[in-house]
Amino acid sequence: MKNFGCRTHFHRTAPAVAAFLLLLMNTVVTGQPDVFVKNITRSENVVEINPQFIGGGRHILYLEYTGELGEFAPWEYRLMLADRNGYSMTPLTESGVVEYSILPGDVEVLLLVANSFSKENIINANFYHDIQNWQIQRLNIKTLEKSTVFTSNGRPIVEGYNQLGVTGLPDWESEILRSQSPAGKREVLVRIEDEAGKRRVCFYSAVNNVLLTRLLDTEAYLTHSHFNWLPTIVWLDENSFITQCYDINPQGLGTFSIVKVDLRKSLQTVLLYEDGLKPFPMFSLDDMRKVLYFQRELAGGSTALYRLNLLSGKVDMVYESRFELGTVRSSLDGSALVVSRLGKFDSDIICLELRSRRISSFAGN
Repeated sequence: MKNFGCRTHFHRTAPAVAAFLLLLMNTVVTGQPDVFVKNITRSENVVEINPQFIGGGRHILYLEYTGELGEFAPWEYRLMLADRNGYSMTPLTESGVVEYSILPGDVEVLLLVANSFSKENIINANFYHDIQNWQIQRLNIKTLEKSTVFTSNGRPIVEGYNQLGVTGLPDWESEILRSQSPAGKREVLVRIEDEAGKRRVCFYSAVNNVLLTRLLDTEAYLTHSHFNWLPTIVWLDENSFITQCYDINPQGLGTFSIVKVDLRKSLQTVLLYEDGLKPFPMFSLDDMRKVLYFQRELAGGSTALYRLNLLSGKVDMVYESRFELGTVRSSLDGSALVVSRLGKFDSDIICLELRSRRISSFAGN
């Protein structure tokens, strides 16, 4: 097995990481599940993101940043492998990995690899469309054998993300977001439009970028940066997806809601309408697509991870942290979650072992 710089390391130091309806009639907010929190990497001054379970949930893959802290260089990550207990962390690649996806069988992964580019590209913020020098590589995590399966030939890197199954990436320059269903049979296009002097976020069904039907629209949330807000989309199947809407009441206060959109029935259903939902709630689904994980901001600024059972409508808080959290990934059996916990300049990987499906006590950090 190759050794890349080689950091197979053990127990490091302690973490420095930092409207209309209240709820649907069948939505019930309950207490917190019994959760055991394990800090897998216990990192200090290291950025670690995008963890996922592999090997039947016995191991965790994630990306570790190799560049200078405080700088944003999305190509300067390498793929790492940790055991579920956090006893060892082993690098599987050199730097250059932008994204990865796990192939069926839990032995091989697809890597999106890109060369460096100028800081001007980052400042212009159209990363997904400006970067055109990238590859898709296949990696066997047991033998570390690697092969190139696709080369960009001048295509934008957003196509590389799509090949890894990552859709719904925004084009910040045109203020458009496109998202495809899991099998690619459906496409939704979201864009910002001006209507009667007000900015609206509008959802359309589309085919080959041709707009067919306007599905819904919502208020445009005002961010505190030069990026405009575009909503998150997660697909439940080929005909339905979950997204978020934003409404401003007569007093000028805004509230986000979680909405399910059924394309076949042209039906929108509010799943949750509640203060505190984050503009970027880090939506994710369990493998059965029956549980939605999302985030709220609590009083005092802490972040709370919640789960919504899409069958029963029950909502409960899983974990609370004074740090920001990344996107949650669930184990196949739903017994554990893995997520990055983000500090100001670094982050680490934590595993949330769900001891019980019943609602009892709460364990935070």
